[in-house]
Amino acid sequence: MSALLAALVFAATMVIRIPSPTGGYVNLGDCFVLLSGWLLGPWYGAAAAGIGSMLTDLLAGYTYYVPATLIIKAADAMAAGLIWRAMGRKRGALVASGIVGELIMVFGYFGFTALLLGKG
Repeated sequence: MSALLAALVFAATMVIRIPSPTGGYVNLGDCFVLLSGWLLGPWYGAAAAGIGSMLTDLLAGYTYYVPATLIIKAADAMAAGLIWRAMGRKRGALVASGIVGELIMVFGYFGFTALLLGKG
């Protein structure tokens, strides 16, 4: 299941990529990153999300983001999975865990580009 969700994260990220003014792109891969955390739990979900997203950056030419993407997307899925389980697997827990997971992603990439790449 982890390998299947990693492949779905990869495919969803590669198929629809809308360029953003910051030099990156917007995609549907984050939907599957969160789904990985919810379906597989925090540990296996983190592995699927991190590996699938990392492979996308590696094969799409964003090699300098590969280590950051592995860590950030894994943390995103892990947080979503942990919060969803802690809140009792209810609909409100999906919303709360999704918001927290995406905030981790946004601030993780902001921190990476600002501190390590000198952008921001």
